[in-house]
Amino acid sequence: MKKHILYNGIKWYSHPSGYYNNNSMNPTKLHIRIWIDANGPVPKGCVIHHKDEIKTHNDLDNLQCMTKAEHSRLHQLGKVVSEVTISKLSKANFKPITCEETKEVFKSVNAAAKAKGITSSVISNSLSGRYKTAGGYHWQYYREEL
Repeated sequence: MKKHILYNGIKWYSHPSGYYNNNSMNPTKLHIRIWIDANGPVPKGCVIHHKDEIKTHNDLDNLQCMTKAEHSRLHQLGKVVSEVTISKLSKANFKPITCEETKEVFKSVNAAAKAKGITSSVISNSLSGRYKTAGGYHWQYYREEL
């Protein structure tokens, strides 16, 4: 691995972790900076993953935004999961949901959590059936009326 590389005129240094870092930057990891420059801020509760799991392969098409839970599951599997599976996991996290009481539709669990002041994990647990309600509301995945 190169000792450092340049990205937008800034030096990023190889780190024992395998990533390129610059501790004077925010974020400190190069792959996150590249994703932010192309897509905007990383959504709360999400991380940027290297699809091929090569920490120095920072091409934008090799970077995937996923929830921390998805990322943990992926690495617990101990193998690289196909791009199709990663895509399915990401799409599942961004499915629209609705609050049964207010009939509001939210683009994602995170959006609903932010709007209602509830943690996203509690809403997810309600959607999965682990809890009956979250924040005093009943939640379900949004289905358009046919």
